[in-house]
Amino acid sequence: MMCLFQSLRVFALCFGWALYTGLGSGCSSLPEERLQTVDFTSSSTGSNVVTLRLKALITESEKAKGLMFEPSVPQNGGVLLVYDQEAERSIWMKNMKTPIDVIFLDAKGQITRLISRLEPCRKMPCRNFNAKKTKYIVETVPGFIKKHNLTQNKTKAKIK
Repeated sequence: MMCLFQSLRVFALCFGWALYTGLGSGCSSLPEERLQTVDFTSSSTGSNVVTLRLKALITESEKAKGLMFEPSVPQNGGVLLVYDQEAERSIWMKNMKTPIDVIFLDAKGQITRLISRLEPCRKMPCRNFNAKKTKYIVETVPGFIKKHNLTQNKTKAKIK
């Protein structure tokens, strides 16, 4: 019983923090100038595979939220988590409403990890998904990686 009370207290603190910092306000409220274009190209041919138009998440509270609480992800859309420098980065699927594809990128636009159709976490503890040498993380519509045949060694991203 004590464990239940501790869990509820942690939840209440986290929920209160989310309301205080505006984490529950939805990514659709980001200003238009915070949109970034990401072109994925074939490393072997240099031809454009696909272009995404993503909302850049720069502040720590924006990156902590990602696509949490969003009911869906638009086709060729999503979010781009932007970090100051490369490091090991991770995400989790807590409070997600829909599956997503996740693409971890280094500073040069090389894909460091691809995760297709990552499902929402339905109960705690939620698993962390990480990649080393990550400067950017793309969260986009499920099926995007497979549909466009993105691969770690043959696809590169250019962020504009």
